[in-house]
Amino acid sequence: MSKRLRKSHYKAIEDEIRFYHTTKKELEELRINVVLGASFQEQRDENMGGGSSGFISNPTEQRALLLQMDRRIERMQKTLNAIETVLNQLSDEDKQLIHFRYWDKGKPTWTWIANRLNMSESTAKRKRKEVVYRIAERLGY
Repeated sequence: MSKRLRKSHYKAIEDEIRFYHTTKKELEELRINVVLGASFQEQRDENMGGGSSGFISNPTEQRALLLQMDRRIERMQKTLNAIETVLNQLSDEDKQLIHFRYWDKGKPTWTWIANRLNMSESTAKRKRKEVVYRIAERLGY
């Protein structure tokens, strides 16, 4: 944890943690859309004499769109894997700290979190920082 993170990177990683569950759902939806989209494209009507089918007809554009989606899926999967790997290595107390800080709907304060976990605020903040830095390391920051 000796290397310093830029403030913007630190905040970005915190956002990734905060939106972990949303990203996980979004990733599943993207995968389903890619699979269903590909199978639907194979079975679709060629739309004889009608208007636009809503699909990209140029094969190069189709490949570019799929490649872009693949890159997005890959980035999302890499982020989720980094978070999950670090979370799986945490103690139950540290997992609770992350839950309270990022996923609790009540938006608890550091004082409340520290009291709940029987530690000082500075210890709670230090532990959070360690988690963020471990995730950053896994993501290549």
